[in-house]
Amino acid sequence: MKCTAARLYRYRLPLAMPLPWPGAPDTREGLLLRVESDSGRFGWGEIAPLPGFSRETLEKATEDAVQCLLCLKDEPLDGLLELIQEEGETTVSPYPSVQSGVAMAISMAAGAAEPKREQQALNALLAGDIESITADATRAKEEGYLAAKLKVGREGVEADIERAKAAAKALGRTVALRFDANQAWTLEAALAFADGVRSLVPEYIEEPLRDPEQLPDFVAKCDVPVALDESLDAELLVALEGGMLDDLEDNARRGLPGGEMGLPLVVARYLIIKPTLTGIGPRALAHLAKAHPKKHFIVSSAFESGVGLVLLAAMAAHAAPRNLPIGLDTHRWLAEDVLPGPLPIEGGAIDVLRARALLEAIDTSKLEEVAGV
Repeated sequence: MKCTAARLYRYRLPLAMPLPWPGAPDTREGLLLRVESDSGRFGWGEIAPLPGFSRETLEKATEDAVQCLLCLKDEPLDGLLELIQEEGETTVSPYPSVQSGVAMAISMAAGAAEPKREQQALNALLAGDIESITADATRAKEEGYLAAKLKVGREGVEADIERAKAAAKALGRTVALRFDANQAWTLEAALAFADGVRSLVPEYIEEPLRDPEQLPDFVAKCDVPVALDESLDAELLVALEGGMLDDLEDNARRGLPGGEMGLPLVVARYLIIKPTLTGIGPRALAHLAKAHPKKHFIVSSAFESGVGLVLLAAMAAHAAPRNLPIGLDTHRWLAEDVLPGPLPIEGGAIDVLRARALLEAIDTSKLEEVAGV
């Protein structure tokens, strides 16, 4: 199969509510890449740097993505797949958002990352005061969610513990409870929170520490599993994919230079994967999951459009062997979307096949065409 056409479109979507950090934009903008093959298959990818978090701007990503188009036309898809991601070394672009977007489009067009399950479990999001948390947790349980994540670290530890207990009471024992501190705490505060919620048997605490290098100390002093998100950058993923985890662990324990870089990766049991920020594609994630069966990989969104969320769900259903609930909750920030219909979410899961079918009916006339070959 060869790539017969590739087009790049730009979208600008109004938000239903402000993005949750200071100085965030009041709209969500990004690029959609559509690739077509001579077999009649097509593939979509989303390239949407997240302001304040991505190292590249949308303008830089656009310039780079336009150059990438010139490398796609009339090229064999198998060869493009090898170019995109080969043994952990990404060669298509220096920008993570472009890497992941191109990888998704080519993989879909080549049929190289087909979902292995029809239903992908989702993670409910809990935030606010105890009344709101209790109501949302009760609703999540009734709707069939298997996991819910509570944002912590914005109030005092004692207040967070009380909110956690309220969430656990409403969820019951059938819904896994996760916590996300967004690197808010000192080691002392994180240990105090972990001690206060130990009886709730949380699935994990995501990014509990301001200083991720202290994670080994945290893990050694409590038995609550840890998840990485903000401290999991593209370089660590490349190291992990290249089979360097054992080397990182050995260097860290022996105090060798560079060993400290791998400390968070060594002790974390859960890895939250945001392709827009890390550049990882479907095949690379599948390789990681297979090579490191003791790690749990959870795909998560970075305020992409509905197209990106469909692709993330498909990626998880292809690459992650366990149907761990993933995070697509950012879709509720969008007042409008480019998809022709709502995401097919029911019973705490997204129907991946029905979601992918929405991609066939995207009206590109409503998008701004940036370039095409």
